[in-house]
Amino acid sequence: MAVSKRVGNSVTRNLVKRRIHGVFSEIETDSGLDVVIAAKPETAYASYAELDRVVRKSLAGAVVTIESSRQWTVL
Repeated sequence: MAVSKRVGNSVTRNLVKRRIHGVFSEIETDSGLDVVIAAKPETAYASYAELDRVVRKSLAGAVVTIESSRQWTVL
């Protein structure tokens, strides 16, 4: 997880990290994916619920992309 100094001071950056970590701790994955998160400055103003929604939506899109690319390599 990467949280730039542009997000805010250390207190704000650590809050963002804790929230994102909390979102990932609630998501059960068995796909064996490595995920890189780069928080943008507007992340500092997002609520936990907003972060949860965005992360889940992004992961759902990533899994679909990976599955479709696997189908291409199998054929």
